[in-house]
Amino acid sequence: MEVNLALLCDAANTTADGKLNILGTFDTIHAGSFPVVHPMMHLVLRFSASPAEAGESRDLTIRVLDPDGKNLGDIEGQLVVPSPAQPGRRVGLELRLSLANTVYPAPGDYAFHVLVGQDEKAVVPLSVELRATDEGESDD
Repeated sequence: MEVNLALLCDAANTTADGKLNILGTFDTIHAGSFPVVHPMMHLVLRFSASPAEAGESRDLTIRVLDPDGKNLGDIEGQLVVPSPAQPGRRVGLELRLSLANTVYPAPGDYAFHVLVGQDEKAVVPLSVELRATDEGESDD
């Protein structure tokens, strides 16, 4: 199993005919002070599996690390690989995780590490930066 797409965005959905819509991708959050709470973001992952993996279950862990490499928490679950629509074809899986009210205690480079089993398959970076706010501006 491989990760073909991994990103953070403001919103994402999949249409009835299977098209993935992504709105507002980003890799940086600006804050006027810390800690900062980001109200809503979505982590979008697209996986690709071989036909030999059909029906198999895989452990999925998304590990969030702070700028010092400290684990802020894990999101854990199971991925079950569906059967291919056509025999012998690769299988695609999409995962859209809503992350509400995430807290970032300090500025720096955070990261979402995507592990399938014990293997790291992708890293989604997130830079959280201090911004001097002008009157009338708000946090991103």
